[in-house]
Amino acid sequence: MEELFLKTEYGLFPIEEEIALKYNLKKGDFSPFTRGRVADKNGNFSAVPEIKAEEASQESLPEQELGGDGIFTTSEMLDFSEAADS
Repeated sequence: MEELFLKTEYGLFPIEEEIALKYNLKKGDFSPFTRGRVADKNGNFSAVPEIKAEEASQESLPEQELGGDGIFTTSEMLDFSEAADS
């Protein structure tokens, strides 16, 4: 496994291999606790973490929850922002 480091404004801090495996960290990810970037020993990280199509489809809401066409109406957005239910 590649050595991983947490990139912060104070420099690079090594990430133990056990921690990287436990949280499935890879170069380019954000740390789950500090929100710092996970980088290699040179401080390089990929621009955008890869999102698998399978994961992306699981995170999206079904169309029926969005009103059929997948778009919130203005009143739905206002209700959502105010935590109101219509």
